[in-house]
Amino acid sequence: MSDDRDIDVAIEIVYSCLRSSNIIEDIHADGKISQEEMKQIMEDTIINLVGYLKFPEALTHGGFWRAPPQWYENIERYTK
Repeated sequence: MSDDRDIDVAIEIVYSCLRSSNIIEDIHADGKISQEEMKQIMEDTIINLVGYLKFPEALTHGGFWRAPPQWYENIERYTK
């Protein structure tokens, strides 16, 4: 994937999955995070995603996924 394409994909993922999250939007709308903080969250997430799109092997460490094991518990909750 080209650098521009990685950035485009990362922006769309963040917009679709994070920025459009009802929970995040409610927190933002209630003033619990500022516009500047919201922007920083989005930018940091985009930067991280671009890195993983360029180097997907960075998602693992020693062949193992990096997310904590409890994130994989009851994984069926993500398929609803």
